[in-house]
Amino acid sequence: MDNKLNALIKKLVDARIRELQLVRREPAEVVDVDDDSLRATVKLTGGSQLRLLNKSGEWLSAGESVWIEYRTLPSNGYIAMRNGCAVPLWEHVEP
Repeated sequence: MDNKLNALIKKLVDARIRELQLVRREPAEVVDVDDDSLRATVKLTGGSQLRLLNKSGEWLSAGESVWIEYRTLPSNGYIAMRNGCAVPLWEHVEP
């Protein structure tokens, strides 16, 4: 019983910690775009390349600068902004 309770408490604590972690932002450059899957390959400033989901709401082209957002690792992030511009306002408008 104690092991199950401890496991449940650990799971709840870990979930809460993930919610409280700050979103980090890092600049990157678009290398390749796959519009069908809404993903793009980007090159980080350190030189590593990642394939990430494009949540910017914008069409991307190779060579454009973007910002990725993530909580723990850049590889778990997504493309949040294109050319320093935030997600389009239409994404935030309530129906």
